[in-house]
Amino acid sequence: MNVYVGMELAVIPAFQSEIVPAAARGLVVGSYQLSLILGGFIINIVCKRTSTIQDNRAWRIPLGLFYIVPSIIASLIFFTPESPRWLLKNGKVDAARASLTSYREGKFSQAEIDSEFRELQFALEHEVEKGKFIETLKGLNLKRTLLVVAINFFQQATGQAFASQYGAI
Repeated sequence: MNVYVGMELAVIPAFQSEIVPAAARGLVVGSYQLSLILGGFIINIVCKRTSTIQDNRAWRIPLGLFYIVPSIIASLIFFTPESPRWLLKNGKVDAARASLTSYREGKFSQAEIDSEFRELQFALEHEVEKGKFIETLKGLNLKRTLLVVAINFFQQATGQAFASQYGAI
């Protein structure tokens, strides 16, 4: 269970941002958070409704429902085209162009697709080299790192994470 959630949190927003046109990127990636909230709301309703059942179904129904979405995703993931960015980064230019075309076909003209492909190539060619971990502890990055660590620490220390995940409706 936790492996799926961890992979989902890391992969889905990144994948969404890579395959969605720039104009809609913020809305689409934001929809991921909305879906998490909606899912939490639905499971709270299910837990509330099953809490009055006096046998094993009270815990088996909510637990069983948890596996529906991961099972659907796991069975369909092999049919999802690769990210054009990933393909291009790995030297598969023709496959990257085909992937981008499959994502944009029907909504964008071939000229717009070609233009976006050239922009993606340009961005990858001028991408800055990966930094080293120690750089997160130097200069302005130290301030940023401490801010992120503090926010996450206090989110856990105050119990907000527990309340938002297990709070009753």
